[in-house]
Amino acid sequence: MHLAGLNDADCEKFPFEAQKTKGAATLKLIECAISNNVNRIIYLSTSKIFGSNPVGEIDESSLPRPENHYAITHKLAEDYLVAGSLKGNIENIILRLSNSFGPPSSPRTNAWSIIGNDFCRQAIINGYIKLQSPGLAWRNFISIDDVTAAIQHSIDLSSNKIVDGIFNIGGSRSLQIIELAELILRRANELYDFDVGIIYPKSKETIT
Repeated sequence: MHLAGLNDADCEKFPFEAQKTKGAATLKLIECAISNNVNRIIYLSTSKIFGSNPVGEIDESSLPRPENHYAITHKLAEDYLVAGSLKGNIENIILRLSNSFGPPSSPRTNAWSIIGNDFCRQAIINGYIKLQSPGLAWRNFISIDDVTAAIQHSIDLSSNKIVDGIFNIGGSRSLQIIELAELILRRANELYDFDVGIIYPKSKETIT
């Protein structure tokens, strides 16, 4: 199971390191798997390979248009895995995740750039959620629990059902960024004894 790699922000800061992690390291992983008789690799990719703000209906046949180092290097890893599968050397299952959210395994894990996690962290530490934009962009979200269920399904999936091994994984609905912030605001205010507000970038108006 391949989840190794730099997060979105670090990929932009260190693009050559990102290429090594997703490119050369994925190729090496495939070689090691084959030499040790491992017959399947499950790789967690990203829906960002379709662009930073895709619109309309997207399925597994949609044309990838990666726009940043994070998406480009994920697509590079996908290509190595698909090539290995086409040669018949190994089975691959590629899970293209939308915006997953949930607590990291450790507070030291650098998972706070994920928007849902960032909003929760801001609400607790700052007592408010500060938006970097008006929050009108739409995003699809999926919980960590659903991600782990998809991984378990990928482990159990019989070989004759893999086909090309590429699966888009997302939630049942999409939200605007402001809707997500308001949802977290309401939940935080239900759970804690202090009021959490939202600060918009231009007006600085606080909504509670």
